[in-house]
Amino acid sequence: MNRCPSPSDSLGLVRSVLGAVDCNVRDYSQSGYLALTGPHSFFPTALTSLLTIYVALLGFRLLFGLGRSRLSDAPIMALKIGVILALTMNWAIFQTLVFDMSNRAPIEIARIISDPAMHSGSRLAADPVAGLQMIYDELTLDAASFSQKPGPNALALQGANTEMANRLLKAQSSLLMATIGLIAIASIVAGVLVAIGPIFIALFLFVETRGLFVGWLRALVTTMIVPIAGWMTTTILLVVAEPWLLHLAQTRQAGSPDTESATILSAIILIFSAAQLALTLGATIIAGGFQLNLASKSRSADPVPETGRREFRDMPSRSEQLAISLRTRPNAPISAAATAFSRADLPGHAEQGARLGAIKATRSGDVYRRDAHFDRFRSNNRNV
Repeated sequence: MNRCPSPSDSLGLVRSVLGAVDCNVRDYSQSGYLALTGPHSFFPTALTSLLTIYVALLGFRLLFGLGRSRLSDAPIMALKIGVILALTMNWAIFQTLVFDMSNRAPIEIARIISDPAMHSGSRLAADPVAGLQMIYDELTLDAASFSQKPGPNALALQGANTEMANRLLKAQSSLLMATIGLIAIASIVAGVLVAIGPIFIALFLFVETRGLFVGWLRALVTTMIVPIAGWMTTTILLVVAEPWLLHLAQTRQAGSPDTESATILSAIILIFSAAQLALTLGATIIAGGFQLNLASKSRSADPVPETGRREFRDMPSRSEQLAISLRTRPNAPISAAATAFSRADLPGHAEQGARLGAIKATRSGDVYRRDAHFDRFRSNNRNV
């Protein structure tokens, strides 16, 4: 049963489209969610099976010490399971945290940001929906005035007036698609994503399927950014286009619509329509940058690979280098290269010695030299 109000000509095109889309999307999202998570659906059974498998695998890993799971992670895992159950089996919680966040929050944010423009003295920006309806009606009347025909369809006529009428009609179509059309599309996409949201939330359990949840969340974030940017751009459009629209309406009422004002107004609308498309692309790029990194701390805190740690352990220490050099070359200066070649003579250290032999000593501490006092002490002992 459709609970949305019936169409009314008194509301106008803009308000009727936005109202119908918002009401039907809300009703569809709620009914779809309830049908998917209801007792006659496959989803509750599938969710129970996924939770059973998840808990069994978790217990098996903890019991035998497999993977990086630790017993101290149990509270976080239990919290994750509780959040998934709350979002997939309770519409009131899901509506507050997901649906309202994606459907109502962007409009409220856009209204707060556009508040200075709405109170700047502009009649159109004070009520953006009514302002869009006023521009739409004025463009229809201006196109009819240029074509000298009481209607927007004057393609059969020729001449400059007909060309200007066609420009105004194209600007009118661009205005609808770039403002209420774009916002309505974002609302519809958000409603569909919300309706199938429990499936992707349940896939968050396993690492192998967590990428699907991240993709769903990115798409939902995109539908949140698009209405914010759309309403902000629409408010700026209303402020910029108001002087030209009022002047065009005055000349039309005087019986001679101004061609220059109509051209400028059409160009302004087309420019802002292109800006809306660019902002939509930007919103997609911004949402695509969202990443969900839940790697364990032990993995992130140990960036050195196993091969690097093994080579570092097999490398001789400074004291070993000194002892080997004194034993093999007692009269030669001790350096890192000499120690490496001496160490390479030992079994199992040929690779490390060759690697160290290519290293040049660049610090004063890398070369060991005996001082003059040590040489004199050694000479006196020989004479005795």
